[in-house]
Amino acid sequence: MTTWLFVRHAESVANAEGWLAGQRDAPLTAEGRRRARKLGAILSSRHFDRVFASDLSRARDTARLLVGDRVPIVEVPALRERALGAWEGQRRAALTDDGRLARLLDWKGRPPGGESLADVARRMIDWLATVPDDGLSLVVAHGAILRATLTRLDGLPDALAGTWALRNLDHLERTVAQATWGQLARDLAAPAPPDRPGSMT
Repeated sequence: MTTWLFVRHAESVANAEGWLAGQRDAPLTAEGRRRARKLGAILSSRHFDRVFASDLSRARDTARLLVGDRVPIVEVPALRERALGAWEGQRRAALTDDGRLARLLDWKGRPPGGESLADVARRMIDWLATVPDDGLSLVVAHGAILRATLTRLDGLPDALAGTWALRNLDHLERTVAQATWGQLARDLAAPAPPDRPGSMT
């Protein structure tokens, strides 16, 4: 069994300015760095056996602020945020106003050239299924991929993945056996039933 502490990265420039970064690099703000250091002080009493982070700078830098030099940080491309394709760099308010945001909140909805929540859950869970059980592990990643993964892990309806919020530096702890990740990966790889008429793909 592994105890996982999943953390969303600290506030980025994209978060502060209200645009969608996706897999674009968006550095942390000064306030994001300050709050990450504060959370790091709270977590300093815990011994992490392993630390994994998305290789996007906002997650990698958050991980460093949380653990300092105490534990090596392993950068994992599979933990990158959802690719938003043509919508990367666009303002969230614009997507809300013209109705496109609904596609991002749908489990199977993909922006042009991007990934769905189902896609990113599969990507992260496939990676988690390869990680051997071992102690306490910290994972610093991104909002959409964490929501999608934890929705599946917690057995919630897929439709809820787009409806609950994960704020910057929110952290959620779960104890999971590697075999559980393996089963979730197999479930996600299984052929899905035909889409209902009008579903977003």
